[in-house]
Amino acid sequence: MALIVAFTTIVSYQFRAGGYILNVITDGAVSVEMGQILAAAFVILLTALGGMIAVTHTDLPNGIIIVLACCVSVPFVVITAGGWGAPEHVLPASHFEVFTSDFGQYPLLKAMSYFFATAFLLLGVQSMYQKFYSAKTPAEAKKAVALWIIGTILVETVVVVIAIYASSYFWNQQVDPASVVLMAARRMVPAPVDCYFFPPPLWL
Repeated sequence: MALIVAFTTIVSYQFRAGGYILNVITDGAVSVEMGQILAAAFVILLTALGGMIAVTHTDLPNGIIIVLACCVSVPFVVITAGGWGAPEHVLPASHFEVFTSDFGQYPLLKAMSYFFATAFLLLGVQSMYQKFYSAKTPAEAKKAVALWIIGTILVETVVVVIAIYASSYFWNQQVDPASVVLMAARRMVPAPVDCYFFPPPLWL
């Protein structure tokens, strides 16, 4: 039951992300709410028609797109934002504190709760275990797990860097914080690169 609830939450925020993507790439012509409905309809239809084969065929290109898009975009985002030191001159000092006041009386405990929530979420992703168990040999399965962990840490770190510089660039432009990374892809990197963020076969 807990797993069902967890995956319901995961899928729902993925639909929410799809709504933001459609909203950004259409410059607001499609609302976030309508984008959510369209993203949900597309994903549900794809999965219902293709089953696990459809998921398998999209996993590898999705992974390649995500890693390439994030890594290639970082230099463009940093330069457009004004260089490495730009956030320090624009963002409030509280943004650079290890623990802000939002973490409450026991900030370390709250930080650890975020860490363990994410760690247990990754450990509980049943579909990943299915993919690991489908490896031809135990050695390949171990290699897949190692690459998965490294890739996750790399992508998460790069996305945080993009979010920081994008936040400083859009600080006074009334941009929704939830879409700041997407706005970076749309406004801070050249067209050939932002196509990695918004691959037409997946979202249009």
